[in-house]
Amino acid sequence: MHGSTPGPMTLADFEMLLERSAEKLELLEGEVLAFAGGSVAHGMLCTRLVAAVNAATEPPCQTFTSDVAVRVANRASYVFPDVSHTCEELDTNATAIVAPDLLSK
Repeated sequence: MHGSTPGPMTLADFEMLLERSAEKLELLEGEVLAFAGGSVAHGMLCTRLVAAVNAATEPPCQTFTSDVAVRVANRASYVFPDVSHTCEELDTNATAIVAPDLLSK
């Protein structure tokens, strides 16, 4: 066993971990966090918020639910906000956006 303490996880290592994990995980400034599902009330609120943001969204911008991650490289973070919005050029095969202009958690 090594005497060193593991440091923060990198985005690349986290993305590999996420591919293998059955749990819903986030990376917040290098620290891996697991989180549980929300309540019915939370789900209702998120649905209304997504609908409102989406109604105000014009192409080429997009609104996303927590199914799409936000990758923040300079903060070693990979999170799944309840609602996100971006006008960045999108790769439809990507699993995350990188330039959100709105996040709601």
